[in-house]
Amino acid sequence: MRNPNPYAQTEWEKCERIHTSSHVHCHATAHYTDPEVLAVALEKGYELLTLSNYYPSVPYYPLSSVKVNSFCPSQKWGIRYKDEFIEGPINWNEIIAEWKDLLPEEQRKNFPFVEGEPIFKPLPEGILEAPNAEHHNFVDCYFIERGFHVTAPGAMWSSGYFDVRNKYLLKDHGYQNGSGLPWKEAFRRILDSLKWKDAGGIIINHPASSRIPLDFLLEVLDYDDRVLGIEVWNTSLSSEGIWDSILRTGRQCFGFFVPDHYNDRSMMYNPMNIILPEERTAYSCMKAYRTGSFYGCLFNSGLAFEKITFDGERIFVKTNKDAFIEVIGAPGVLAYKKGNELEYTLSMKKGQIVYLRVKVSDGTGETIFSQPMMLS
Repeated sequence: MRNPNPYAQTEWEKCERIHTSSHVHCHATAHYTDPEVLAVALEKGYELLTLSNYYPSVPYYPLSSVKVNSFCPSQKWGIRYKDEFIEGPINWNEIIAEWKDLLPEEQRKNFPFVEGEPIFKPLPEGILEAPNAEHHNFVDCYFIERGFHVTAPGAMWSSGYFDVRNKYLLKDHGYQNGSGLPWKEAFRRILDSLKWKDAGGIIINHPASSRIPLDFLLEVLDYDDRVLGIEVWNTSLSSEGIWDSILRTGRQCFGFFVPDHYNDRSMMYNPMNIILPEERTAYSCMKAYRTGSFYGCLFNSGLAFEKITFDGERIFVKTNKDAFIEVIGAPGVLAYKKGNELEYTLSMKKGQIVYLRVKVSDGTGETIFSQPMMLS
């Protein structure tokens, strides 16, 4: 089961604090890679890159391996063709050659594809990397109004293809973008591809804006404990109410805080996950995701948890400066205080409270969110 007490083993005085996000692209739009967008993320304070690109949904890992046309001549992974899923490898140069005379002039000039130079400059020293990708278009999820998307920090699985705008006529010839599989089969492949078997997992993207039904969210969380949780905050969109609805069922569900895209340096919100790993390594960070040893923020402006402890009866919270501290449970706000410390002992019968989480605001708009602590 997902860890019911995420900070039980966190050594707050010794652990690292790694600023990152589980869902950020290096695209100028949703489709075209742009090193400048990655530069903005680094300016915002990223210390761990788990880039969640798609079209195709493939880990940019390591970043130095990504070159011009990296995924165009061929791909190792499978794709959905007409009514069936075909396994890779797939040679796009050979396939598109069959109808190359139908391509617009601009596309004919760039065909056949030849892999070019690296796209990105070397990363600054000390920046960590782990694999990730955003997967979508599960063939049994079309009932979800705005699509069902997930990210998978720590996983190497790839899906989809490069031709998102159908400029090379792949869609016209029966090739479908996205995962091309039922969600359970895709999840199995994702989890089988984890780089570290005891670290990382799957995260459900933007449940509020995707309008994912609660009963389906619960089914997905029940599929495997390595389905870690949901995005509670995506750009400026909150799914906090959905988070509480899940937690009230007694299911542990970690909350993630993400910007999605950095298309504009002046974007108001800068949601991040602050990971609390034992060591400053990508593996240790992915283990912390698995155990829930991290917390979220909206602006990354400096407000921080210095300690959270919970022994099943008593919760203690300390922040790095005075702020408004709330302890939230199934009935709502259970305790609140202005200051930098709060201690609260459960006064209701345990059966009436199934979880606790902490939310702290400093009056500037900055808010930080703990992971939930579940009561047995």
